[in-house]
Amino acid sequence: MQLIVLGMHRSGTSVLARLLNLMGAYFGPEGASTGANSENPKGFWERRDVRNLNDAVLHSVDCDWNRIARFDVAALPPEVVARFGKHASQLILELDAHRPWLLKEPRLCLLLPLWRKFLEAPVCVHIYRNPVEVASSLQRRNGIPIEVGLLLWERYVRSALQASADLPRVVVSHRHLMEDPDQAAAKLLDDLKSAGVQGLRLPATRELSAFVEEKLYRERESRGDLKKYKNAPQLELFEAVLANGNIPREGREGGEGEHMLAAYEAGLPPVTTPAAAVSEKSDDLHRRLALKEQELQFVKDQCIRHQMDVEHRDRLLASHELDRQALREAVSQGLASIATREARLARAEYDLASLQDVLSRMQDEAGCRDRNMSSLEARNLELQGVNEELHARVVRHAETDERVAQLESELIDLERARDSSQEQVKALQRELMNFGSSIRTLEGDLRNAANDISRHRQELKLAVEAKAAMEQALEHRYIEVGKLTQLVIELEAHVSRLLSEQTAASRDFELERFEAASLQKQTEAELIGLRMSRSWRLTAPLRKLGGLLRPRARSRASASEDLAPQLELLSKSELFDEGWYLWTYPDVAKSGQNAAEHFIRFGSSEGRNPSECFTTVNYLKKNPDVAAAGLNPLLHYIVYGRNEGRELG
Repeated sequence: MQLIVLGMHRSGTSVLARLLNLMGAYFGPEGASTGANSENPKGFWERRDVRNLNDAVLHSVDCDWNRIARFDVAALPPEVVARFGKHASQLILELDAHRPWLLKEPRLCLLLPLWRKFLEAPVCVHIYRNPVEVASSLQRRNGIPIEVGLLLWERYVRSALQASADLPRVVVSHRHLMEDPDQAAAKLLDDLKSAGVQGLRLPATRELSAFVEEKLYRERESRGDLKKYKNAPQLELFEAVLANGNIPREGREGGEGEHMLAAYEAGLPPVTTPAAAVSEKSDDLHRRLALKEQELQFVKDQCIRHQMDVEHRDRLLASHELDRQALREAVSQGLASIATREARLARAEYDLASLQDVLSRMQDEAGCRDRNMSSLEARNLELQGVNEELHARVVRHAETDERVAQLESELIDLERARDSSQEQVKALQRELMNFGSSIRTLEGDLRNAANDISRHRQELKLAVEAKAAMEQALEHRYIEVGKLTQLVIELEAHVSRLLSEQTAASRDFELERFEAASLQKQTEAELIGLRMSRSWRLTAPLRKLGGLLRPRARSRASASEDLAPQLELLSKSELFDEGWYLWTYPDVAKSGQNAAEHFIRFGSSEGRNPSECFTTVNYLKKNPDVAAAGLNPLLHYIVYGRNEGRELG
């Protein structure tokens, strides 16, 4: 997520940004911050590059953070918006590598419409402080009249609310944050989670107390000289945005307020506009130089921090030395107490011996014996308590010795750490000297960069011309590809039509083949029925005589060709025995006809059997449907009957 902190100057945006950073939101690299001063001793927690970018936009139209009477973000020149977008997009791209991150700079209230173009998942965190307190702080810091400060607060707040109207928003009260930072931080974390922000944590109380100090809450509305502003119209807006984040009404901003702001700005000195931007190469070298300066400042800060760590460790060593001395004294006192307890124990043992002697002498006196026994039992209990206390003292003495040894070990480790820190300080000082040399080298690079600018511009011009030529060639290629694509589409349509015609023809062919097969079966059935009829058997001699009159060779060849599939089935079947058929029916053998062909043409219809294993008449009796259809019984069994589970004839 991208956390955008929105709030007027002096409204607590710095403490809110630091709180988000403690929760885990990324702020930026070391040295990116604008630092701190007496007005903000804990730091501003705003990036120097973001502030410079916002200032450049405002200055380009003769405006500033406190000169906004004529400012309109929608009327900015296109070149200013383009220059801003170039740098802002790069900055956001670098931040997006560390989500969730935060961006804080009060001018964002005015310029959020420009930044929104580069934000993918923004969540706006608004912080509101009493406008009278803000105006009082601006008067003390900048000499701005309180009435003008109130108008500036209203302009900033309305601009921020309008620019973030359709974005997820979280509202923070400055007073709540300063007076009860723990509860305010917990509420802020819950609100951010509800807005979809993940990866944050609740800081510890000591982390918050080290940064949020109520004594820094200096300007209070309860101050006597500020009570006259208790009816300021901006207070109504303040209460509304704290309650529900909505804008109640327009206030004075459009009329009297604008005139007051314009009158105030008329008395200010002119805005100093920065020089025009130099080439990209020069900008890059300046950024590198600024980065080196930030690194140098970081090294200096590290040196200071290491020096402070060394001093802190020295103080810890002194404190541990005092603790060790106190423990030694406690050990001495414990040993003296143990000696005293031992003496008391010896005396108690002596008393016990004396009492035992007295007990032996007074055994005859029952009443005295009972009283003495009670006394001895009480004394014995006292001695047991003394023994237990002595044992506890011994145990504490042993623990004290262990603690002394542990403290001595820690003292040795701290001394080693101090020596190591001193070595690190020396190393950082040497590195500081090396950075100075690097800065001088960069200054030389900056002087040489001017000589490269003209050469780079000429190369850029040639590259642009080459790019134009390539684009023209690509345009021709695109036209050719379009023509080829159209041709391919036409060919695919033609192939589709051919496939459709082929599919239709295949369906017609299958239908005709099915009808022909049906007709053939019907014809064969009629032929078999005819052959099995009585008239066919009576006219058999006439057909045989007619066969003698027809040319035999041609008739048999033609008949064999017609019966070839059926003959092949009989030749492969074990149910047709050619030798048995010729031996059983000698008239067939005498006629010289082929046994299989005779059985197909005449034998089955005459009731003859193809072998000993198959009886033609029985098969037809068992299967009347075959007889009714006039089919050859053996061929029917071979083709259908066996698979249907029918019995042999």
